[in-house]
Amino acid sequence: MTAVWKREMGQYFKTPAGYLFLGIFTLLCGLMFAFYNIRGGAGASVYVLLSGMRLPFMLIAPLLTMRLLAEERRSHTDQLLLTSPLSVAQIVLGKALAAYTMLLAALVLTLFFPLLISPYASVSPGTTAAAEIGFFLMNLCTLSVGVLMSALCVSQVSAGVLTLGVNMLMYLLEGYVLPQLGASYLAGLYGVLKRFSLSARYATFQNGVVGLAEVVYFLSFSGFLLLLTGLCVSRRRWAKG
Repeated sequence: MTAVWKREMGQYFKTPAGYLFLGIFTLLCGLMFAFYNIRGGAGASVYVLLSGMRLPFMLIAPLLTMRLLAEERRSHTDQLLLTSPLSVAQIVLGKALAAYTMLLAALVLTLFFPLLISPYASVSPGTTAAAEIGFFLMNLCTLSVGVLMSALCVSQVSAGVLTLGVNMLMYLLEGYVLPQLGASYLAGLYGVLKRFSLSARYATFQNGVVGLAEVVYFLSFSGFLLLLTGLCVSRRRWAKG
């Protein structure tokens, strides 16, 4: 698994993908920080900054995931992986962890913004840490969708489009469809479905509290998607065998 992780991390910086992701993410964070925190008066609140980054992150997440497995299939290098001593779990986890590491690196860069404004506003280390942890956990799910889509596709472009489509669908359901249910006679159904909302789960981190239920939910969501990815890869391994 470590070898796969190192290989994928190397690929991020041998191609423009890693630089593009980190550069675009930091630029968008800077714009959000200027708009919400400085102009909007939110001060040094990292939660406000990262809440605004939910949709932009979805737009750039395919940069990290679309080539992970799709490019292996296109170039037929997946045959080397599938016939190697590595288990399917090691292959999938190694690739997914590389994408997760890039997300973690991007979040480390966001710490610059509250530090920048700290002489003029109060920075709460606990609230900042909770917001960063929550955003990381929530977007493990976003990236795991991308890993699964990459396993299902041969083309990087197709994997990227599907990743964006699935994540946008979840975002629209959470942000627009569910609130409509809450205002109708289906309010009971709304109460049930809201429990599955990634955004609603992230909102609990706003007060600096890292809830066990939310952590378990995000990890379970990501783990289930990686399990599906492993089944897809395993099917190809046995087919080639």
